[in-house]
Amino acid sequence: ITPMSAIIDDEEEEEEEEEFPSLQNSAELNKTVQFTVSSHSDHRNKSRSPMSNGIPRIVNPNKNQSLDESNLLTSKSISMSSSMSTSLRKYTEEDISNLPSFDTSYIRQKRMTKEHRARARALAERDFYNNCLKQKVLEYGPHNAEVARAMANLGSSLMRCKAFSDALQVYKRAVAMLRVHFGDDSLMVAKALNNIGYAASMNPTAENLDYALIALQEALSIRIAYHGPHHCDCVETLNNIAGVYLHKREWATARDLYLDVLTTRAAIFGRSHGSIPVTAQTLAKVFTRLSDFPHALRHLELALEIYKGDSMKLRDNHPLVVKVKKSIISTENLMASLG
Repeated sequence: ITPMSAIIDDEEEEEEEEEFPSLQNSAELNKTVQFTVSSHSDHRNKSRSPMSNGIPRIVNPNKNQSLDESNLLTSKSISMSSSMSTSLRKYTEEDISNLPSFDTSYIRQKRMTKEHRARARALAERDFYNNCLKQKVLEYGPHNAEVARAMANLGSSLMRCKAFSDALQVYKRAVAMLRVHFGDDSLMVAKALNNIGYAASMNPTAENLDYALIALQEALSIRIAYHGPHHCDCVETLNNIAGVYLHKREWATARDLYLDVLTTRAAIFGRSHGSIPVTAQTLAKVFTRLSDFPHALRHLELALEIYKGDSMKLRDNHPLVVKVKKSIISTENLMASLG
């Protein structure tokens, strides 16, 4: 009859034999044991620990446990923790798409970028004015002044959606109706003509650029007759005309017009207004096209001065400041290369 203690000892030995190969197959345990054996074998002469079969044995004063046994236990815990982290990482990578969604409309709206929110508002505004136009047609008929106003509003919403070709067609119909109801020299006609010119310049074919130039010049003459030359609406139309010549690559004419825009905006809004550095950067591009690098650098430095001045106080890592600095460096390099 086998004693019970012998049976228990045999079972413990079997359990140890089953656990030890699984630990030996662990990559972390192999690295730990190899590092321990190699490091201690290299410094065998310097170590004061007793040796047993080439493995250093340091007696633990608390539990009388050797270092190799503690290393095995530590490696086992490392293996278990690594397997748990591996399983957690596997779950995160593979099954995260199957988790139930707890996102709310507020969180989704918060995650949307500024451009996406503006795009969503523009689309909603387009649908709103489109429905308004349908209601006005049903209520007043297709040739009423309210229908013309609704068409102008629909064209503005299409411009915000960047549907410039559709906006151009809507504005053309709206201008024809506005001329009938308000006269050729009304401010509403001038506003619609200004929008026509801008929409046509955003689709810069040769035909559209010529049509835009005609519409913008008529709008400018109407606005100057009502407001005088030093008005923000007149400067807006003049800036659009300069943009048409910029698309037509007539650099000298664009330079002269943008200089007028810069001077008039500084007189109306002040030298530190946010529109001044934008115009100055555009002028720098035109001067660069004309190979007038000193004037290009002067206007870029003006834009940088306003961006970092007391009115705007932008930091050095702001995208506008970084863009101007890059333009200054590229212009200086181009001027140095061309002599």
